[in-house]
Amino acid sequence: MFDLILPSAIGFGLGGFLGNDLAKKGITADNALEKHQKTARIIFIGLAAILTVLIIIDRSNVAYYVPQLFPHFLSLYIQAAFDNVLLCVGFFLFGLLFLLELSGWSSKKRRNQLLVGLAAITFCLSVLFYLFSPIVNDVGELKIVDGVVIQSTTVTCAPASIATLARLSGKHPEITEKEVTKLTRTNRLGTNTLAEIAAMKKLGLNPDYHHDSTLDDLVNRKQMALLHVKQRWLSQQFPHAVVLMDIDMEKEELILGNPLSGIETKPFSELEVYWFGEAIFIN
Repeated sequence: MFDLILPSAIGFGLGGFLGNDLAKKGITADNALEKHQKTARIIFIGLAAILTVLIIIDRSNVAYYVPQLFPHFLSLYIQAAFDNVLLCVGFFLFGLLFLLELSGWSSKKRRNQLLVGLAAITFCLSVLFYLFSPIVNDVGELKIVDGVVIQSTTVTCAPASIATLARLSGKHPEITEKEVTKLTRTNRLGTNTLAEIAAMKKLGLNPDYHHDSTLDDLVNRKQMALLHVKQRWLSQQFPHAVVLMDIDMEKEELILGNPLSGIETKPFSELEVYWFGEAIFIN
């Protein structure tokens, strides 16, 4: 929770400082739009653009294609910082509006405008806090099918898969989904890649991350790994994490530990449309 409070406090502090400074210069929310329309447009268009890009990257799997334009590590850090940046911006706006209009509290009109604005921002921030809060308390009892840890929530595929890897490696034969979820700090939007790698390091799995792996890499390395895939469930497709347990060269199949169901196989011929090419190998 501290990870959420810190960026919130920073955003509120910066917004409050700016709001107080503008108020001392006689600028209010009303006359800012009248006398500083160009500046206001630039600020709000810029904020909207930043938030839109972050949301698209976080929710639409764009991070898997960003390396074509930018270094891949950049997309990973953007993904990891998404929650904090969004909260920081939200509290910046809260602090800006609060200190900007506080001097007009004696005016009923300005007071009502301030309360309505703060209420709207507070509602949005409450939703963000709900989405970004760790869900470790929502994780259910440990369930194992054929040696595969089954996820107990819709977003803990990565912690469950890491728990399976830790068990199969022999380093943590009794570890649970909940214990790994504490390490990954998974929230209601899922787990970011850097958090997966960090958790695997803490468990001593010596993770080796690659974003552009091929089938030949999987075959040649002969190592268990966490794979990022496109899971189909009924008519829906969503990003998912599974465990590469083994490879059957005779049948040309991957043997996977799917936290949704247990052990399953995936033919080599289907891998191109199923797998993003991301793998975190363990040693």
